[in-house]
Amino acid sequence: MIRLLKLALCALCLWSSTAKAIADAYPSNPVRIITLFSVGSGPDIVARAVAEQLSKIWGQAVIIDSRSGANGVLAINALRAAAPDGLTLGLLDNSALTINPHLYSSSQLPTDALTGLSLWLDTPFYLFVSATGNLNSLKEVIAYAKRNPGKISYGTPTGIGHATHLGMEAFKSLTGTDIVLVPYKSSQPMMSDLSGGILQLAWASEGSAKSMIQLGKIKPIAVGTKTRQAARPEVPTLAEAGGPAELQISSWIGLFAPKGLPKEIAEKISSDCSQVLAMPEISNRIVALGNQPLAGNAEKMTEMLRADYARNGKLITSLKIKVE
Repeated sequence: MIRLLKLALCALCLWSSTAKAIADAYPSNPVRIITLFSVGSGPDIVARAVAEQLSKIWGQAVIIDSRSGANGVLAINALRAAAPDGLTLGLLDNSALTINPHLYSSSQLPTDALTGLSLWLDTPFYLFVSATGNLNSLKEVIAYAKRNPGKISYGTPTGIGHATHLGMEAFKSLTGTDIVLVPYKSSQPMMSDLSGGILQLAWASEGSAKSMIQLGKIKPIAVGTKTRQAARPEVPTLAEAGGPAELQISSWIGLFAPKGLPKEIAEKISSDCSQVLAMPEISNRIVALGNQPLAGNAEKMTEMLRADYARNGKLITSLKIKVE
C-alpha cells in the first residue's frame, strides 16, 4: 500500500511538472487572434492594443485577423476549425455566439464548440440619426414611424442576428412601429449611409461612431442600457427618451479557443489577459471608446453564455425571426 501511494505521488508530481512545462513553453510560435469585428472599429482597436501587450509577455507576435461579416459566422467557423493548441484564438461577442445557433442550422451552442478564456468588455449600443435630418429625438422617431409605417429604415453593423437587430425588432414590437431593417457587413458603410440620408436610424457603438460624431454628421439620441454611459452622459437611456424601459441593447466580448485546448494553456492565457486588461493604458482605452471593462474566467463566461442563449432563443421565437 505504501509503495502504491509513493508511485501515485510520483505520478502526480510528474504530471504537475509536465503541465507547468507546457504552460511555461507557451507560446512557441506566433499567435493569431481571429475577430469578427471590422478593422478600425472599437473592439478592433482594443484587440490590437491588447495584442501588443501580450506579444511583450509571450515573446511572440500576436496577430489580429479580422473576419468581419455574416454576423460572425466566418470568424466562429474559422476558430472552430483551428487546432486546439492555443496558437489560434478568437475574440467574439455573445451576440453572434448565442443568436446564431437559433438561426443557422450549422451553428452550435458556443459552450459545445469553443472554450471560454477571458472576458474583456461590454459594449453599449447607441441609436444614431443624421445630424441634418428631421428626426431629432426618440419620441419623434416613434411618432413618425407610427404615422408612416414602413417609410423609415434602420441599420445594424453586422447583419441579421446581431444584438442590435434583435433589440430593434423587440423595440418595434413594444412600440407598435414598422421600421425596415437594412443589414450591413460593418459599421463604416452604415454610418456613411446614415449621414447621407439614405438610412434614417442606425445602432452602433461609441467607438465605431466616434469619428462621424466629431465631424458633426451623426448624433446619438438614446443608449440601449439601463443607465447613462460615462462616455456620453448627455445621451438619455431608452426609457428616459420615451422608449421601452425593459429593453437593453448591448453585447459583451471575450476571448475564446477551439474546444480541447489543454487546461494549463487556457489558464495561462486567461491569467495573462487579466494582467494586460488591468493595465491603466488598456482599461483607459476601453473606457475612452465607450465600453465597460469586464473580468471573468471560463466558468463565468459559460454561465453568461447559457443565460444569453436561453433569453435570445425565447426572443427569436416570440418575434418569429428567421434568416431569409
